[in-house]
Amino acid sequence: QEHKFPAVTACEGETNLVDALLAGYSSGWTERDAYDYADQWNSGQREPLSDREVRRIVHSAFSGKYQGANAH
Repeated sequence: QEHKFPAVTACEGETNLVDALLAGYSSGWTERDAYDYADQWNSGQREPLSDREVRRIVHSAFSGKYQGANAH
């Protein structure tokens, strides 16, 4: 099944990435779909996040317990 990923520009940052992931979750994305989207978004950033951080964001968004960009 092909998923259409929403566009998130670099200037919108991590918070809007999470919003996009949550919207994807509501639309039936799997966690893998969300990771693929987040990884693609991250690759286009001037200062990309580590893969570990991308995975943490995706997992947090899909766990229902997302605590924000500065929670570790």
